[in-house]
Amino acid sequence: MKLFKNILKPEIRPVEVAFFLIYFILFPVLSSLEYNFNERNSTVLFFREIPERVLYGALNILPFWLYYKFLVERYLFSGNRVYFSLLLIGFLILLNYYYVLNYRLISHMHFLPESITSRAERWYKTNTVIHFSVVYILRELLVITALAYYIRAARLSKQVETLRRQQLEMELDSLKAQLHPHFFFNTLNNIYGLALQGSAKTADLVARHTGIMRYILYDSARPHVGLEQEIDFIQNYVSVESVRFSERISILFDTQGITNKVCIEPLLLLPYIENAFKHGIRNEIGTGYVQIIICLLGNQLVMEIKNSKPAIELTDARSGIGHTNAQKRLALLYPQAHWVEIIENSDHYEVHLSINLKSR
Repeated sequence: MKLFKNILKPEIRPVEVAFFLIYFILFPVLSSLEYNFNERNSTVLFFREIPERVLYGALNILPFWLYYKFLVERYLFSGNRVYFSLLLIGFLILLNYYYVLNYRLISHMHFLPESITSRAERWYKTNTVIHFSVVYILRELLVITALAYYIRAARLSKQVETLRRQQLEMELDSLKAQLHPHFFFNTLNNIYGLALQGSAKTADLVARHTGIMRYILYDSARPHVGLEQEIDFIQNYVSVESVRFSERISILFDTQGITNKVCIEPLLLLPYIENAFKHGIRNEIGTGYVQIIICLLGNQLVMEIKNSKPAIELTDARSGIGHTNAQKRLALLYPQAHWVEIIENSDHYEVHLSINLKSR
């Protein structure tokens, strides 16, 4: 019962319906037009044949639709080729009787033109075992099977793309989840350091961190933000670091051409800037500098960071987390659409980054 119900109510796709109508009705009509115009030099005969072409085309749709939805989709794709072959033989036997039945029925449809009914009666009474052209039937079966494989390939490709997109989203969420605690850990260290010093800047630093953390907790959950919004966040971060290092570090932060006409993934640039402070000048015992320039040229974002290198560097096994995550996110979000170079010299570090952003 369930199998019979599935045959009566199969999944119907518009492209399949369009194919069957075009292939079994439109193409025979156009073929008749070409034949009568080129071979018979008569358009009158073409118009006379239209009802017959449409009638037989419509009758052909039913068996080949069953072949397509039942035999091919259910048995050929399941890998049971032996069972499919046996069913195919049975289908061809039933198809032969189906054509005989059609000829019998059409020959008694007296409301049709006499030319159609008389031809149907003649074909019905033909003394032959097979009432169809084997070559034509094989052509129909091959074409319909090819359609089934095309639809299946397109569906599988869409499923693979969906899975790939879901996997990408999961990887990005995982990288963000690693980045948030990493950033909070660093900012709490900032506040802790100033608090130990009894600095009057502690309260201002806490206030600035409130805005930064609000952005991280809420705005960074969105897949994209306007570039201006992301740059404002970075500027707040640089301002916080400036409060801590203003007495001995020269900090330059400059932007050019920033607009919300393009969007960017939240916190994408932060690890590079954070590293300039944390792993560059934070261990600087003398004077140092950080220079950050961010420009937007059309849809291309260019960021250049240069910071001094302390004479004595303290290693930290966790120091590469932010940079590694940034590299992974860039590779996932902008494949073939970004370029990054990190240069280490004897007295300074340089980061050169370019990303082709998307318009909003």
